[in-house]
This record gives sequence, C-alpha cells and structure tokens, in this order.
Amino acid sequence: MRFNTFAWSVALGTLMLVLGIPLAVHAVPPNGLYGYRVSATLSNPAVWYYVNGWMGIGMAITGLLTILTAALVGRQAPRHNWLAFWVLLGGLAVSALLSTLLLLGYRPSDTPPESSVPPQAQYPIATYWVMFLGISLLIIGLHLPLAMKRIRPNALYGFRVRATMRDERVWYLANAYFARMAIGIGIVTIALATLLRFTTVPPAAYIAICVLVFFGGLILAIILTFRHIGQIGGNSSGRVRS
Repeated sequence: MRFNTFAWSVALGTLMLVLGIPLAVHAVPPNGLYGYRVSATLSNPAVWYYVNGWMGIGMAITGLLTILTAALVGRQAPRHNWLAFWVLLGGLAVSALLSTLLLLGYRPSDTPPESSVPPQAQYPIATYWVMFLGISLLIIGLHLPLAMKRIRPNALYGFRVRATMRDERVWYLANAYFARMAIGIGIVTIALATLLRFTTVPPAAYIAICVLVFFGGLILAIILTFRHIGQIGGNSSGRVRS
C-alpha cells in the first residue's frame, strides 16, 4: 500500500491541534506524561501554565498550517507533497525553541500570584459552552451546502483530494458523505457541551472532553471518507446519487 502523505499530514496536523489546544487554554495541569516537562515547569504551576500555554499555541498553529499546506500545496503540486511534513517539524522545533527561551527568561512578575490556579478555572463553564457552540454551528453551516451537493469542485472548499478533483461524481459523493458526518459531529458536540454544562465537571475536564470528541470525530470522519472514496472510485459509471 502506497504511503499517503496527504492523509498522514492531515492526521498529524489534526493531532497537533488536539494536543495543542488544551495546553493553550491551560486545561492540562502539571503531569508526568504531557506538556513541556522540565524540572522548572513541573515544580512551579505558574511556570507550567505560562510556558505550556505558549507551547500549546505554537502546536495548534503548527497543526493548522500543516493541514492547510497539505490541502493547498500537496494536492496541487504532488512533487512537493512532503512540504507539509517539513512545516510540521519546523513548527514544532520553533514552538519548542520559543518555549525554552520563555522559560529561560521567565520572571515571577510575568504571571500574577493567582496564576498557580488554572486560568480557565477563573471563568464559568458558560464561557466555554459558548465557544464550542459557536465552533460547532460554524462547522454545521459550512458543511450543509456540501451535504446538499450544492458546491462544485473548486480549489478552496470541500474534501479536496486527487480522486475527488479529477472525477465530479466522486467529488459530490465523497463531500456529501464527509459533510453528513461533520454535521453529526457538530450536533454531538453541541449536545455534549450543553449536557456537561449542567454537571459538576471541572472546567479543565470540560474543555478536554469537548476537544477530544470534536477533533477525534473529525479524524475518524476523514479516515472513513478516504475509505469511502476507495469504494466508490472503482465504479466510474452512473449518475450522482442523492
């Protein structure tokens, strides 16, 4: 089986988003497995949240740039489809370097005394509920036209891979398939975020659960859509089904 650089780039970029966002919103306390783990950060919660917050922002930006590079460059210029991996490695290296510099230059005045408490704990769950509600509604709105097969093949919008771009029939079938799952993920995220809002779950756990469900669902949807394309790609005859 040939190594699919596009699929791996999207998967790894999404993984960076999933791992980076909880760090960026200070939802990950000092621990022995995950984050920028050195003695200076593990021994001081204020330093941990300060350094890992910036590390998480760098990881999330790296993930987003990796996905965009794979989508906009790799599919249009196959000879450069490894560029997304270099963006990923370069972004992680820059994030680690900047976090190290922030740690080396850290002064107690950089964070207030109460920063030893996770900053997200200072905000009500409703703040994060609104955030997940907005993101989910945006995902639903963007994918409704694709689910209804109203978007023609184009260079900017949709599930853009070689198989969908070269065959209009596959484009409509694959994009409708992916869009229906994306809409479902948005609905599930809204329902989950609303349900958890009325429980006693801590803000950090609330953010982590919603992020994992949302991005985990998108990763699964991407994998299933590639499988679906493989199944429908072999049948080149027939009209687009509704």
